[in-house]
Amino acid sequence: MLNINHIPDIYYTFVLNYTVTNNHHFQIALNGVQAVKTDTGQTLTTADQLSDSSAGNKIPANESATFVMNGYLYDYQSKPTKKLSINFGSIYTTNGKKVSSGPSRLLSVNLN
Repeated sequence: MLNINHIPDIYYTFVLNYTVTNNHHFQIALNGVQAVKTDTGQTLTTADQLSDSSAGNKIPANESATFVMNGYLYDYQSKPTKKLSINFGSIYTTNGKKVSSGPSRLLSVNLN
């Protein structure tokens, strides 16, 4: 669910499915996507224009899970977004101990 006060009659969103693999020998807890930046300067977070299903989910040892995120793109009709840069959050044990920080490099996704 997106937390937006007003959406115009014509609006644009993106939907991105992604898979996370747990290569550890123990279950991990995900902190989800922290932010998505567009090549047009928009920053989307889960506090407003971004929805991410991975936040708070757990993945058993040596397993994978697929999630979906979607975001609302402002001014897409006049300034189309062609690229997203995704900032993933840290990974934790199920007891809340930090296993690793999010990747230092943003994940780049080209939109067609």
